[in-house]
Amino acid sequence: MDTVERNVVRDALGVGLYCNDRSICRFGRNTVVGTRPDPASGNRLRRGVALLASFESEARIWQNRLVANPVATTAVTDSLVRTTAASGW
Repeated sequence: MDTVERNVVRDALGVGLYCNDRSICRFGRNTVVGTRPDPASGNRLRRGVALLASFESEARIWQNRLVANPVATTAVTDSLVRTTAASGW
């Protein structure tokens, strides 16, 4: 389990914020702007996703700004992206 807070991610290639491999991640008060698709990678998940949870992970999000990304959030392979209240943070 880890927490990522108060970061600005601009113009990322493929994915902005990533939670993977049976993790519980907390993303709070981050800004992700303009994540770009990465077709050259051949990985269909890298399609300009601001926040990705994969492989049995849980991403808990609170007060993030996801702006001008082709895809805001994606959860795959038994994963979850969940918006939480401040008290559940």
